[in-house]
Amino acid sequence: MIPRRTPLAVLASLLLAQLGCGSDDPAVLKIAVQKQTSDGCYATMTGEPAPSALRLPSCGSTAPAELISGADRVRVIVDYDVPFAEAAAAPSPTLRVMLDGVETPTGASNETQIQGDRRWSVSTFIVPARPADELRISVETPSGYSGNVPESFKLKPPVVDVNVAQCPADGLCEMLGGVGSAQVELRVPGSVTQSVALTSSVDGIEEPAEHVVDTKRREPGVTVGVAELRVPVAEDAATWTLTARLGAGVYAARPITLRAPPIRASIGCTSPCEVKAGSTVGLTVTAPLSIHATQAVVRTAVDGVPGIVGATLDLNQRDVGARTLSGVQTLTVPTPKGDGAAWQIDVNVAGYAAQSILATIDP
Repeated sequence: MIPRRTPLAVLASLLLAQLGCGSDDPAVLKIAVQKQTSDGCYATMTGEPAPSALRLPSCGSTAPAELISGADRVRVIVDYDVPFAEAAAAPSPTLRVMLDGVETPTGASNETQIQGDRRWSVSTFIVPARPADELRISVETPSGYSGNVPESFKLKPPVVDVNVAQCPADGLCEMLGGVGSAQVELRVPGSVTQSVALTSSVDGIEEPAEHVVDTKRREPGVTVGVAELRVPVAEDAATWTLTARLGAGVYAARPITLRAPPIRASIGCTSPCEVKAGSTVGLTVTAPLSIHATQAVVRTAVDGVPGIVGATLDLNQRDVGARTLSGVQTLTVPTPKGDGAAWQIDVNVAGYAAQSILATIDP
């Protein structure tokens, strides 16, 4: 960084600054560029960090000259490197950021730090959301002197890592359709909270609901957001895909295979099952504890002729130990005209069918 001034001009500004009238014409500008880490402190990418006496949280470590677009917070420290009179104010510099040669606004905040007769200007901004091969930083003062940070910084797009807690690290991931929720974790590089759009699709058909997840939790090098998505009802062996969108990037989790949940129906008799015409039986329906639907649909037929059509049975008995939800309903056995009629009971919960119950009716 080479200031555009002569040695005589530097000497003059030093003398004026000591008298308290030269603070508008600073000497050699020293510039440090730092980026915020997940711990909230700042690691230095280039230049010398500010003295520890300043109220600036620095990590005391270095970081590579690489940034995540829209996800990293940068701090630029300008050291005027001349003594100022006690009441003299330092000039506010203009910070310029170029992305691949094009000046880009950053909305940077700026403050002045004072330590004795020394002055520092501190600018902070979130790097632009557009990726770039080169991000360059320069500083200008009202008096026309400027400094350029010699290093350029590569601006990479953020890559969202989408993980489902219920899925193993390797191998096939399976879940029961219409049962419980998927715990989805989104991890985004950088130190700035991101708003990530999370959608899902079943066999390529996108679900209408979109969830916006803020990555508020900080871990080393990343911000993390968590969401719960209800597992959709789908045919057995359907593929459920969770997709995260951030900016122009689209990132998918490992596909999840949805399986039909186990639905059981019983009237308490073993095969071959025989029931007495006109008697009553208790129909018990059992489903997984966390199934979303809490009603079963019951249909009956005698020798293929419909009897009960579309009756409902409430699943209101929870067994936490067995992880089941069940319900019981009393049915009256039909009285057919002939002997040995076949009575069939069909039950489904959320479209998932239990094995049919087949019984012979004794007159």
